Amino acid sequence: MFLRKSKWFTAGVLAALAAFASPAASRADTVIQVQEFSTTDASFSFTYGTPLSVSGNGPFNLSTAFSTPSFNVSSISSTPINTPSTGSGTLSTTVITSPSSTFDATHYLKITVTSNGFQNSQPGGDGSLVNDPGLSTSRVEDNNSITGTTSLTGTNPPISPLTLSDTQVTNGADAKSSTAVPLVPGNYAIQQTLTIRLAPGGRLDGSFTDTLSSSLNANSPTIATPAPAGLLLALTALPLVGFRRALRRKVAA
Repeated sequence: MFLRKSKWFTAGVLAALAAFASPAASRADTVIQVQEFSTTDASFSFTYGTPLSVSGNGPFNLSTAFSTPSFNVSSISSTPINTPSTGSGTLSTTVITSPSSTFDATHYLKITVTSNGFQNSQPGGDGSLVNDPGLSTSRVEDNNSITGTTSLTGTNPPISPLTLSDTQVTNGADAKSSTAVPLVPGNYAIQQTLTIRLAPGGRLDGSFTDTLSSSLNANSPTIATPAPAGLLLALTALPLVGFRRALRRKVAA
């Protein structure tokens, strides 16, 4: 009876230790920062308020419109989607802007979105990282552009940062790129940078939509094929053969 209780006690202790050792589920914390810079004046830098930090699965939307010196920002929405069972994840961001009354064509808007709550229950498989920026405008005379950059970092196991960058221009060919991820980690973060430049053809009316889709497409780790039963039996028999030979030597002596 004591031995049986002792076994149950040991099992309970091991279960408790495993619970403490298991990493807690992290939230999809997302931070959005808005900045304006100048291509001709290195001293000019404008950061809008405090970076917006939100938790959950989104989508996340700015509550009110606002303005920077050269841009009216009417909407920013960002949506992280993660499937821990497969490890795949996407981060999609949409920004709607228009030139302000004090618009300076040498200035650009930079939106940085970081989401660090992506999980993968089957780390170690391979995958691919995709960077896909886009823009829309209703006027052919506009010459807008968005440079979309996607960066991937991760732990468990750690991976070297992977970065992709593509520039989409008005009426230009589809800009999109991808790269192989040799080892998809168990926990990872995706950071997006949207660099938005407007050249509204001499007119300051109208609004413009810029998007960036970043995705990690993960594959499950390859499971090694077990050795044939015959080979396992042969390997198991080898130590026995050696043992029998040793006994024979002792008897002969």
